[in-house]
Amino acid sequence: MDSIDRRVFDVFHSTVSDACSWEEWQRMDSLQEWTALDSMAILEFLVGLETAFGVRFPPEDLELSLFTNRYRLLRYLSDRGRAES
Repeated sequence: MDSIDRRVFDVFHSTVSDACSWEEWQRMDSLQEWTALDSMAILEFLVGLETAFGVRFPPEDLELSLFTNRYRLLRYLSDRGRAES
């Protein structure tokens, strides 16, 4: 799951906040601890994740808590990777 975490961080860093360091990222539970995620930031983050992971988020999965809770997002992407393998 560490490689997934790093990839999600890279997307967050490039789309939401380039001021967030890897060390700060690892201490976060909620991504909103670092910055207020407005609708544009979440959309850019979502598109970046889709590109980086080669997935599409189905409409029924588009909940704010999925994109603001780091551990939930990592678990979701890990599960999607296993399901698509």
